[in-house]
Amino acid sequence: MDLGPVWRFFWYGITLAPRRRQALPRRASVASDLSMNAIFLGLTGASVRERQVEVVANNLANVSTSGFKGDRLRFESVLLAEEGAAGVKVAATVPDLSDGSLIATGRALDVALQGGGLMAVRGPAGERFVRGGSLMIDTDGKLALTTGEVVIAETGRSLEVGRGNEERVAYTGDGEVLVDGVSVGRLRLRIFAEPEALVREGAGRFRAPPEAGAQKGTVHVHGATLERANTDVTRGLVEMIRLQRAYEVQVEAMHQRDGITRTTIEEVGQIGR
Repeated sequence: MDLGPVWRFFWYGITLAPRRRQALPRRASVASDLSMNAIFLGLTGASVRERQVEVVANNLANVSTSGFKGDRLRFESVLLAEEGAAGVKVAATVPDLSDGSLIATGRALDVALQGGGLMAVRGPAGERFVRGGSLMIDTDGKLALTTGEVVIAETGRSLEVGRGNEERVAYTGDGEVLVDGVSVGRLRLRIFAEPEALVREGAGRFRAPPEAGAQKGTVHVHGATLERANTDVTRGLVEMIRLQRAYEVQVEAMHQRDGITRTTIEEVGQIGR
């Protein structure tokens, strides 16, 4: 999207307007203030719309990714201090940990979670959290992601299921991992008091800083099953169209305000000569 006019408006608001404002007659000053307020509101709105489009596009791009969790945005007001004009900005990008639908695969190592929780794994970067998926047994006989991170037990150690046991692994509803019916440990499952603090790292992985508030909770485990992405294609496409139209309307309004602002500056400049 072309944000050239958006930043030009921002330049007008910060650079030109304050210099003229000191010399403007009362009526012209009020008109200029209103114009700058409108540009400020348009700038914040257009920036938010652009970010919304990015989030919806990413959600749609991952609609076929097993266990994918879409993002949603949280907003907050922002004020233009001198004039009191209220705009809006993105305060946080929050992962939506709501459940996706389940699909039975018949593959023993596949695991899906329900209940808003995540499963702990460990890799070179340390502990990370994922939403289940297609697991494998690595060369050391440990339960692992296909990207290499090992699955962590509640005790913090890795879950050793033994090489060649791909068809002998099973999961209980509360996360116990069984090999031929014998427990080898329990999945380390966590829910988060502040999911907006989770840091998305790609490939379905999240980093959980202390402020995310990881804690034990009720998470249901389904073996030989995968979870579909929790994003809806139809709803996403409709939202994308709505946001693009809203963005175009907002930028067009800013174009018009840009013309009014330039005309005002030129006319006032001529009066002052």
